[in-house]
Amino acid sequence: MSAIITGNAKLDSADTRGWLIGNFTPDELGLRHTDDIEIKWGEHAAGEAREAWVTGETRTAISILVSGEFTVEFRDQTASLIKPGDYVMWGPGTEHKWRAAKDSVVLTVRWPSVAASPQAVSNSQLELELTYLAREIPKEIANQTGHQLTDVYIPDTTGTHPHLRLRQKGDRYEITKKVPVSEGDASVQRETTIPLSKEEFQAMAPSSTKKVSKIRYEVVIDGYAAEVDVFQNDLHGLVIIDFEFSSQEQKSQFVAPRVCLAEVTQEDFVAGGLLADKTYSDIESELSRYNYRKLG
Repeated sequence: MSAIITGNAKLDSADTRGWLIGNFTPDELGLRHTDDIEIKWGEHAAGEAREAWVTGETRTAISILVSGEFTVEFRDQTASLIKPGDYVMWGPGTEHKWRAAKDSVVLTVRWPSVAASPQAVSNSQLELELTYLAREIPKEIANQTGHQLTDVYIPDTTGTHPHLRLRQKGDRYEITKKVPVSEGDASVQRETTIPLSKEEFQAMAPSSTKKVSKIRYEVVIDGYAAEVDVFQNDLHGLVIIDFEFSSQEQKSQFVAPRVCLAEVTQEDFVAGGLLADKTYSDIESELSRYNYRKLG
């Protein structure tokens, strides 16, 4: 194990929602795997919030403002972090929720690292999102470093949308089960993710031929966190933008930026598991219904 590790906190924690260090990281990451502490590099767009109270917390935590303006609300008071270096600290059992008043970067440290952490191991949560075809390549991804993703969908039954997805993202691996909470509504899904070792990924990946390759850019567009997926190989020319929301209220108030051509959240033809065995020409007739033109 190396005694020295360098990297980028944002990029290296992308698969665990900003959590960089803790017992949820694979053993092979060395010093980043520990039961003693958890560290998060949190980037939050203005208006992003956790609306539900965090309850049943067993750790001590501290959040330190790096930039922006951020509030942490407790049952009996609210802490406003305004100047870089401002912090708030709370103990086990303290219920809380938070909101970013401006685009903010917050460093959060909690201890010890609990195996059942909802942000990490077996990460099960509701995902609120809307999906759009891109009108053009978003200017926000210019000069940005994207992540190369390879997704493998299980099972590879033709014509069905598999709910299990293996993912390789650089030197990280995971398996995710993603299912709609309500039948017919793809905008609210229950997503459960478990980190994998490289060996586990390599053992399972050959079980399916349903694969998709794309470059993902994580950016902010018009104040909203967005994932821009630029598809590769047989799907070259397809660019999709996903917007994720922290609450139903934020989702219902969303106004799509001009870079979005059309919402396709409920369209099966852009679902990852159904795209996996398609070429661009296979879906071109569906895209033409929205006057989509090939990008890139």
